[in-house]
Amino acid sequence: MDEKNLSFDDFISTVDPKYHQFARQTHEYMLQNDCKLKLALAKNGYVASYQHGKKKRVILNFVFRKSGLFARIYSDHVGQYTEVLEAFSEK
Repeated sequence: MDEKNLSFDDFISTVDPKYHQFARQTHEYMLQNDCKLKLALAKNGYVASYQHGKKKRVILNFVFRKSGLFARIYSDHVGQYTEVLEAFSEK
């Protein structure tokens, strides 16, 4: 599949259904907070990266590993987007 035509629906279709709600809620939250989604194909599945603001720094991404789906939060420049992270659920 052409990476330019990837959509969130392509990504979510590969996610274990028990994580759909979390992934969808996180996706909506990130979009509402000035983040853009960038999807790419990787060895074990998709990488869904959320870039914040005009500088397009990745602050969160979903990656697939053999053991399942992981959400990574990047701490570089965390002071620039604390309001986004403070609203995340503790789960």
